[in-house]
Amino acid sequence: MLEAAERVTVRTDRDDPSPVELRAYVAELFAAMDERPRQMFVRFDLRNDRRTGFSIDIVDGEPVFLSDDGREAKASFRGRWLAEHPVPLRLSRFLCTTLVMEPAGGNRVRVRRPTLAERIFG
Repeated sequence: MLEAAERVTVRTDRDDPSPVELRAYVAELFAAMDERPRQMFVRFDLRNDRRTGFSIDIVDGEPVFLSDDGREAKASFRGRWLAEHPVPLRLSRFLCTTLVMEPAGGNRVRVRRPTLAERIFG
């Protein structure tokens, strides 16, 4: 039985945001989900002073976190990230982007955009 959804906000360093930092936050979310499986609404607040945007692509079944300035951080989440969104997924640098992460069985995590109903009522 899953617990109630949890809301989490991820904020990167406003002076020097990096894809490595973003990857580390997502790894922490996966670790938390391992300890206590539940649905998470993850709000990415990536607004920064360098005006750097981010995106997430999938390469060989693993997410790659990319910044507009050409930096990247490949993740090794053991094939856990199940993308139910188009890739590359652009994360807004002007507004916050919300993704839903939920256990999908077999130690996998389904990652998707929230539905309209979840955005309105969630």
